Amino acid sequence: MSEELTAPLKNKIQVIMLSHIQELHQFYGEFKGLHIARKYVGWCLEEYVLFNDFRRTFNAIKDAHQPIDAL
Repeated sequence: MSEELTAPLKNKIQVIMLSHIQELHQFYGEFKGLHIARKYVGWCLEEYVLFNDFRRTFNAIKDAHQPIDAL
């Protein structure tokens, strides 16, 4: 019998994504880290319709330090 899990809380998603974004920047550097971060955030939030506007805004970020502030 399979059990359906509840969706993680918004705050928990934010903390996890922030940690991953910081690690991407440390590992890949600012330029490449920013591009990978855009993809990562898109994948994380693609199921949440209420974050569509945030995803579009996030994908338009051009400065490597803005993703952390945006999250």
